[in-house]
Amino acid sequence: MVPVQTIQEFIGWSELPFWSELKKRFSLRPSTQELADERTEVYGELLHTRSLVPLPGAVEILETLRDRSIPCAIASASPRLQLKGSLESAGISKYFQALVSGHEDVKRGKPRPDVFLEAARRLGVSPSSCLAIEDSLNGTASAVASGAFTIRIPTPGDLRPQPSQEQLRLTSLKEVCALLP
Repeated sequence: MVPVQTIQEFIGWSELPFWSELKKRFSLRPSTQELADERTEVYGELLHTRSLVPLPGAVEILETLRDRSIPCAIASASPRLQLKGSLESAGISKYFQALVSGHEDVKRGKPRPDVFLEAARRLGVSPSSCLAIEDSLNGTASAVASGAFTIRIPTPGDLRPQPSQEQLRLTSLKEVCALLP
């Protein structure tokens, strides 16, 4: 069993760099691609046995943005199959006009800004006109580097909630709802 502190630093990393580093640290035998593929397969199997519940405030934010014709995108380090499966399981895929995978759609994943830049491009907007909501240090660094206004909401299990470069730190998505005009 790998201690959560070991994995914490990788939250928000793209899939292949994550597995490459774990392979090196723990002398894992399968190839980096095999490890990534196996994780995606197991995650997909888990999604068939249960539903994901959006965090409190998520649906309210998405509905408010939809009602105001403000497009939304996902800019994630995860593989597209995991993203699609998660969004469908949570019942929120209909709210997103673009889905960008740091694993498949860009050359450099998080913490580089490429996933956010590509998401803005797909939405047809300037990155500086975007709002990014992130939970990890790596994702926050990526969003800030893209030029998006970045809100960080550390996850409850975040062992490293120290300050990063976000423009605003909140404790829940419900607080984002309160800020929407």
